[in-house]
Amino acid sequence: MRAIVDGEQAGGFPDTYMACDVYYLQTVEEMFQDAVNVSDTEVVIAVPKGNPKNVESLQDLTAPGMKVSLGQPDQCTIGVLTRQLLESENLYDAVMANVVTQTPSSAMLVPTVVTGSVDATLAFKTDTLAESDKLDIVEIESAAAKAVQPFSIARSSEQKHLARRLYRAIAASRDKFETAGFHWRLDDGSGQAPQ
Repeated sequence: MRAIVDGEQAGGFPDTYMACDVYYLQTVEEMFQDAVNVSDTEVVIAVPKGNPKNVESLQDLTAPGMKVSLGQPDQCTIGVLTRQLLESENLYDAVMANVVTQTPSSAMLVPTVVTGSVDATLAFKTDTLAESDKLDIVEIESAAAKAVQPFSIARSSEQKHLARRLYRAIAASRDKFETAGFHWRLDDGSGQAPQ
């Protein structure tokens, strides 16, 4: 989003924005109306099936010889959230000492575990579902281990009516979000549309 604002992307400014996490909307909130939080997912530790290294917590990612992959914070939401999570637990430097690869997207993290390249990664729980037969997940007990997806309409949009129609379609898609593993944040399919 900031690239569009800074003129680094062609095509004009978007009428709506649904971010991977509220963090990204907050960086451009002056350009958007109040957001509606649509869904959320957890950040979890993904490990090979059977959890051969007996990973039970973030602290275990600091063990000598542990190989970890993380998202790159300058390139993806999972990277930013992982950095914030590890910093909130005072584990950032210790875990970073065991990081053997950083990926530019969350979609590239789970394959590092499935292929055996690493012993563990921090990933969105929704990204682990497709490979659930090849990996296990370890839940993280922290308020920082959550990504919340907001929807908002640009203040400058000349298509606000159309944007509200898009929102109504999203609000009517609870089953699709839940099937994909997201937790629904709207009370029901008729949630209040952003103005």
